[in-house]
Amino acid sequence: MKISICALDLKKVIYSDHSTMNSTYRLMKEYRNRLKSEGFKSIDSRTLPKDWVLEQLKNDFNFSENEIEQINMRLESLEKNSK
Repeated sequence: MKISICALDLKKVIYSDHSTMNSTYRLMKEYRNRLKSEGFKSIDSRTLPKDWVLEQLKNDFNFSENEIEQINMRLESLEKNSK
């Protein structure tokens, strides 16, 4: 199971196919800055911890537990399809 998430993965499960990556990159940059301010270090410069990102999405966008679980399942499906 993947423990980190990148902007492209997030775009695929959150935003429509018609949106650009700009909004996703902005969101990931904001999350990266938050993570650093909390004293954590990202796995690498392009990814963030998946569980942490899901928690931030839940808090920022008022996603329900069910919606977060659906997002998580889509992320896991992406991972399986990429193998």
